[in-house]
Amino acid sequence: MRRALIVFALAVSAVASASPADDLAHARADFRKHDCDSALKTLSSLLYPHELLALPGDLIEAREMLGACYFDAGRTEDAKTEFDKALQIDPATTLDPAFFSTGQQHLFDEAKSDIETRRAKEAEVRKLQEERERLEKIRENLRVVERHHYAYNFFPPLGQFQNGDTTKGYLFAAGEGLTFSGSVGIWLYLVRRYGYNCPHCVNLNDAGGVLHLQEAEITLGVAFIFLYGWGVFDAVRNYKAQVQLDDNSLPPELLRDLEKGRKKQPTSFLHRINIGPMATSNGMGIGIGWEN
Repeated sequence: MRRALIVFALAVSAVASASPADDLAHARADFRKHDCDSALKTLSSLLYPHELLALPGDLIEAREMLGACYFDAGRTEDAKTEFDKALQIDPATTLDPAFFSTGQQHLFDEAKSDIETRRAKEAEVRKLQEERERLEKIRENLRVVERHHYAYNFFPPLGQFQNGDTTKGYLFAAGEGLTFSGSVGIWLYLVRRYGYNCPHCVNLNDAGGVLHLQEAEITLGVAFIFLYGWGVFDAVRNYKAQVQLDDNSLPPELLRDLEKGRKKQPTSFLHRINIGPMATSNGMGIGIGWEN
């Protein structure tokens, strides 16, 4: 009885003294003898619920063998998961054809391809995020100023459009256009029919109608002058030499142009018009130019 107890104690001591490296060696031997049932139990105890192997090479080998055993058992997803974990430790690792079947190698290559694709996508997303953060920093430090021309104030509705009063601009344009065209149109009609400054050319029967037309001509002319003056006054009152634009509304393309020091070509109607003084044979005048 005493001898049996001593043998039992020695056996327990031997089991207790077995290290994870020894268990891995037993699992390796079972795996190479194609005894996946025994190898799977040992490997699972080495990796779950906690990894008992400290060396990266041992972890890779254990997960490769466990994945191969899962593959033989028909648990393809579990096998791919173990291969994936092995590749995360060392993406360059491969399976030894002497110990792994063709099917196991194909699944391992598939897991490697998936990791490479996933890492490429993650790198692309990371690059886009870095670019977005870079542009945001540019926006925070960028101050874009739009300069206004004072001469535009004397050509309503250009002054209103320059000041950002688009609705006013269209109203002044419509009002000035109607009154000016109406007054000039009546004047041209009377000149064509009765001549220029020729009161005796008007038939007595037409005198009343001509008088009404002249009154309408003068009224429309006065209305045009009033609207023009009002437009100039409104434009000058709201004029600002320069306006800071909202940086957050700028597209990334414009930010890149500004960052590289390239001046963006003017595209708006107002930015293409150049107004300035011009000398003529009879004195001074104002010239209007168009930039393509």
